[in-house]
Parts: sequence; structure tokens; C-alpha cells
Amino acid sequence: MIKNIILFAAVLLSIGVLLSGVSAQVKVKNKELKNLAGNWEGELEYLDYQNDKSKTRLKLRSLNTVKAGKVLQSIVYLEPNGKEVKSGGSFALSPDGRHIIEEKIKWTITKNSFDKLAKTRTIVYETKWKDNDRNADLRETMIIGGDEFSVTKEVRYENTTDFFVRNTHRYKRK
Repeated sequence: MIKNIILFAAVLLSIGVLLSGVSAQVKVKNKELKNLAGNWEGELEYLDYQNDKSKTRLKLRSLNTVKAGKVLQSIVYLEPNGKEVKSGGSFALSPDGRHIIEEKIKWTITKNSFDKLAKTRTIVYETKWKDNDRNADLRETMIIGGDEFSVTKEVRYENTTDFFVRNTHRYKRK
């Protein structure tokens, strides 16, 4: 009798673990990215790749378009010498909304929450890739508000325990 109860409890626990894994898959919907569209200005703060200590800040502008889960960015960075450097990129949601695809990198979305008080959406996505020619876990946190948003990239090198912030883009709507 006790063996049956223990076996039954173990089966219930196993089913619970399996179901929690299924429900833990985080999704983002196309409409949750719509506030990224528009003209933005702000700054990039990044940690120098040469020494992983020096921080540099650059002013920037960005024109973003959002269509069907795809975000296109046209960015202009203002170098310390006054020279403008044009850049850009794009990312898209996977059809199931569980991944962000950015060029060759597939990120897994691990968090999607909305703070009603601050009126901000926080989306966290992670992948394994390289940083500074070293294998690393990468984590990006995007915070989207009505008139501002930011993206912070964190890095944890293979065989280390802590993440560090590689860069942060901060924008305000023009």
C-alpha cells in the first residue's frame, strides 16, 4: 500500500515537472514589438574589447520600422571625433514567437513580462555564441516603454560563473 502511494506520488511529480517545462516556454507576440517603431536618439555605452574595463559612450540616432514581427534598424553613431558612422541591423520573431532570429544567431526568449505601473515590457533572450573570439553565454534584455527603450547585452565566458555587461543601447523617442 505504501509502495503504491509512493509510486503514485512519483508519477504525479514527474507529470508536474513535464507540464511545467511545457508551460515555461516563453513567447513574444508581434504586437508587443510595435512600440519599437519610430525615430529615436540616445546613447551606446560599451565595454572596450581590448581590456574589458574601459567604458565608452557614443551618441546615436535610430530609425526603426516594425512589420510582421520583423524589426529593421538604421543606426547612426556619432564618434568622439564628430564623424558619423552608419550601421544597422534587423531581427525577427520566429513563427512560434519563442525565438528571436538576428542574422546568424538564434536567441531563445526566456522572459516576457509587462510592468503595469511603469508601462514597460521586458523581454529577455539568450544564446550561446562568441564574444571577443571566446565561447560565451549571451543574454540580452530589452525594455520597451512608450517613449523609450533599451537593450543591454550581458556576457558570461565559458568556464566562468558571472555575467558582465558588454553594452547598453538607450533610446528616447524624437
